[in-house]
Amino acid sequence: MLQNCVRAPPLVIPGLVHEAYLAGSRHTAVTPTLIKSEVDGDEVDLKWEAIGSSVYSVTASGSLVITGWANGKPKYDYNRFHVLCSCPDGVRQHESSSAERLYVCKHAKSALDSVCDREAAKSLQVKKAAMIAKHEEERKRRVAYLEEQRSEQEKILPNERARIEYGLSKYSDGEIVKMVKEAANSVEGLQALVKIFPSTVMPAKKSIKCGRCKKIYDPQIKSDLICREEHPDDRVSTEWDGSKKSWMHCRRCDKTFGLNGFYSWGKRRRDEPEEEGDYCYETTHVPVDEFDEENDPILAGLEDEDY
Repeated sequence: MLQNCVRAPPLVIPGLVHEAYLAGSRHTAVTPTLIKSEVDGDEVDLKWEAIGSSVYSVTASGSLVITGWANGKPKYDYNRFHVLCSCPDGVRQHESSSAERLYVCKHAKSALDSVCDREAAKSLQVKKAAMIAKHEEERKRRVAYLEEQRSEQEKILPNERARIEYGLSKYSDGEIVKMVKEAANSVEGLQALVKIFPSTVMPAKKSIKCGRCKKIYDPQIKSDLICREEHPDDRVSTEWDGSKKSWMHCRRCDKTFGLNGFYSWGKRRRDEPEEEGDYCYETTHVPVDEFDEENDPILAGLEDEDY
């Protein structure tokens, strides 16, 4: 008598789709041999053995979580999902990855391709299609609204829109700002500007002190939210590699910047310094009454005492 055989479902990484990782090489590799597979809900701990010019180890661990969407594409939290191959290119791709992109070598790509979640891929395509349809509907409504407004403008203010658009195209941004400021000097001009810039667009001034950098900022203004500190001059020194390559090193944050003599094209060698910017940190302001200095991860990464 034949017995019913229950086939185990194929191993997948929950939520893994091809859009979640980028191949840093156009080369391909055969699927590595899976030698370890531990899955606990969304958490995975997988290991493969890849055969190339040598025997390499490919690992994937953590969980893959969508944190949002941008331009119709999902964004993932790569701080919770880690992929690494021990081959030389795998190390390079790992160093090229960031919180927004996951680069993998040909061995890791082949391994991940073998454990993609087909159901998640189908769900993703359905959601993409729905988002595209929604954006298209919003675009059509916007176009219809603008056409209606333009028609009304021509009825009430014939040729005035064309005149204003022509003037805006001929004057620079600085000249236009100067005109606006001059218009604010008269009652009629200010009344017109109040209609153009209501409080929902241009709110009254609001000042808050940042607990981290101690600067005063306006939380209503997007450009005002940036919290950053330049490398202090007394903690910066110049370092040299031979007589032609130099860079600046900040002892407070241990960052390197101001690279001189390094080619701007090509790949950086792993033993070369990296251009890490002019600031010890760059993040978002925190109101002084909400700031916990002792537990702030930004300040915890800075060296207060010089050496």
